[in-house]
Amino acid sequence: MELLPERTWVGAGAKVGGMAVIGAETFEGVATRLNSWESAWHEVNVTGIRLGIGLGGSIGVSLFFVLNANTLWELNGTTLTDWGLNIAVPEFKANLTSVGFELKLAEFLDESSKSFLRKDFIGSLKPEGIAKLRDIASTIFNGSEQFLNGGSGVVVLDVPGIGTGAEVSLFLTGGEFSVGGTL
Repeated sequence: MELLPERTWVGAGAKVGGMAVIGAETFEGVATRLNSWESAWHEVNVTGIRLGIGLGGSIGVSLFFVLNANTLWELNGTTLTDWGLNIAVPEFKANLTSVGFELKLAEFLDESSKSFLRKDFIGSLKPEGIAKLRDIASTIFNGSEQFLNGGSGVVVLDVPGIGTGAEVSLFLTGGEFSVGGTL
């Protein structure tokens, strides 16, 4: 299926979450259609309940995408499910290198087609990198699965290195997408 700018929505916002066996997370942001930056921006929210193991909380910046939707309102009230692994270390500081983690991932692809990633990348992974790879894999799977099957998909992707917190958790989450007013 072709990615159509008039059916693709993009935005950004803040994501806050916490956990002590049961937890919650919420994303509050704004979004607009990819082909109409000048037109109205909509308030968007994704709120979920977490169940799993872990303790702590974190806050950060996230990017928001909706694929294959004429309007955000057609997805209002959609139930979303996912699993998560959060590793937020208080000493971890944001820098331009950490923000570009996803973009630099391509440098580590194994071009010999014997394996997906080169050994020097795998050997250099820290807990934050493992958590970010999980997020990338989950985002690609969840968003593209709906998109490739002709449906619409809602994706919230954390921006690495921009945020703070102290959390280690592994959980399942279930929540809902909602659309607010226009700005």
